[in-house]
Formats: sequence, structure tokens, C-alpha cells
Amino acid sequence: MIELHYDSCYDLLSAEKRLIYVDNEGIVRGQTQHELKCEQDIMNMASKVENRSVRATNMNDRSSRAHCITTFKLTRLQDCKILVNKFTFVDLAGSERVNEALNPLVNNKNTIGA
Repeated sequence: MIELHYDSCYDLLSAEKRLIYVDNEGIVRGQTQHELKCEQDIMNMASKVENRSVRATNMNDRSSRAHCITTFKLTRLQDCKILVNKFTFVDLAGSERVNEALNPLVNNKNTIGA
């Protein structure tokens, strides 16, 4: 699970929010990986992510300020073949409208003009 905040990429599953490397081809290198065996493992992992970049607005008390990307790789054995599926989920940063947020703490480069 990684967070893209401005020009930086962070590993949200490391013990501390750690800056990670993106190579010249845009491939993220060095992020934490976990083996998950059941739905409860996924829920436990997600509940540990508390270090996302968020800021309060009048519309939302925890509006995300960065994009979050989570990738699951499902590996299974079927008919003596190893099958691999990859699922990527993207949570885009919050983009409240300036007129609706009415919050002086909201940075205008993080909002959509009215």
C-alpha cells in the first residue's frame, strides 16, 4: 500500500511512513509486501494504516490529501498450473470545491475551483 503525495511516494505498511523509490520507468521499488491468507488478514492490515496524509475541511473531517494505491496479487494452483491475478485499487486524493469547503486551512492547489 503506497501513498503518492506531491512528488513523493511513501510505504504505508512499513513501521514508519517510509519514503520509497520510483525508478525511471515509474515502477515502485522496495515497498512492504505481506502474505494474506484470508479476508480477516486483509481487514487487519487495512486497520493498521493510520498514517495517511489527511486534512479536515468543512465537508469532511479526514479528507485525503494524497493518492493511495493498493495492489493484491492472488496466486493459486489449478490443474497443476500456477495462476496469478493482480488487482490494483486507487483511492484518489480528496478534491472538495472551494466554495463548499469554506475552510481557510484548505490549500487552493488541493481543491477544484468553483
